Amino acid sequence: MKNRIERQGTAMKRVAIGIAGLLAVAGLPAQADTGNWRAGRVFAVENCRECHDVGNGKKMLSRMSGPSFRDVAAQAATTPLSLKVFLTTSHPAMPNFILSKTEIDNVIAYILSLRPAVQEKM
Repeated sequence: MKNRIERQGTAMKRVAIGIAGLLAVAGLPAQADTGNWRAGRVFAVENCRECHDVGNGKKMLSRMSGPSFRDVAAQAATTPLSLKVFLTTSHPAMPNFILSKTEIDNVIAYILSLRPAVQEKM
């Protein structure tokens, strides 16, 4: 009897977590679809290339310390939401940029445009 109750409780928790996750995702805008990748590229070249290879073929090797934008784009865990969280969170090794929603959407669209499958379609 106890095992059956425990299993039902575990199943209910899973269902509740699944529903909460679906509701959370349903309320999120599709950042990659709303951003302008060209504007995101301009922003990246102007603000990020000192420390990152932003995918424009020009590296500033003196301070290159961050991952390349192509490497970030190629990671399976990279999603519009993960990029948004990263771009809106302070990181000790990075300048504390405060980007507008539009700038965030544009940079996300640009990074995601660097995925190999996306590059082939462009």
